[in-house]
Amino acid sequence: MSHAAASLPFCLPNLSPSATRLDQLGRKGRLAAYRGGQLDRHDLATWAARFPDEVPTVNGEVEWIGLALVDLD
Repeated sequence: MSHAAASLPFCLPNLSPSATRLDQLGRKGRLAAYRGGQLDRHDLATWAARFPDEVPTVNGEVEWIGLALVDLD
């Protein structure tokens, strides 16, 4: 088994198109897509579920959730 395959979650056998695309982007690509505003809410939730150690946080909260709360004011 390759190192890349071993790092992917094995419990999600039926990947959605969003998950497949996120997997193909790689770690740096996912962060760049997020910073560039190219991920929708489904993509963000999928990213957080599949790669929780990559997702930017602020004070322990997922960054985009915190930003969404600030935008409500």
